[in-house]
This record gives sequence, structure tokens and C-alpha cells, in this order.
Amino acid sequence: MLSAVRTDEALNAALHSRWLTPRRAWGQNRMADAIAAGECRRGVVAVHVLELRYSPLYARLILGRTIPDKQELGKLLSLAFSAIFRDS
Repeated sequence: MLSAVRTDEALNAALHSRWLTPRRAWGQNRMADAIAAGECRRGVVAVHVLELRYSPLYARLILGRTIPDKQELGKLLSLAFSAIFRDS
């Protein structure tokens, strides 16, 4: 499906309207709340956080690799979150 959206305009529109756009909006709102609450490092931008957070998963899907297991995913997120969130 990920490769098909590049050439199928209807599928691309459906994917964006039903899957990506609602989730991006939720994520951006959630990150805006975290930034406003002072939970993030100075200079953090919500849209950049979402790119950093989801790129490892989407890259694997596009390249035909398996999704990381729970332990590996935890390590990836821990590394990303150390750059995003302030130390407690």
C-alpha cells in the first residue's frame, strides 16, 4: 500500500484523510501540550518530533524490513525521547 499511494491518487487521498492526517493532528496537539507544559527541551518543534518518532517505523515498512520488536523499539524511542524531553 505504501508504494501504491505514490501512483494511485484516490488511495493516496484516502490514506491521508483517514489515517495520516488525523494521527498527525493528534500527535501535534499532544506535543504542543507537552511543549507548553515545559516538558520538552528548548527549541523542540512538534512536527519535527513526529518525523523523528515515526521515521524509523515507516522506513522499515518502505524498505521491506520487519517492524522492530518491543525491546528494539524501546531503545529507538528512548534515544529519540532523550533528545526531545527534558530530564525530570
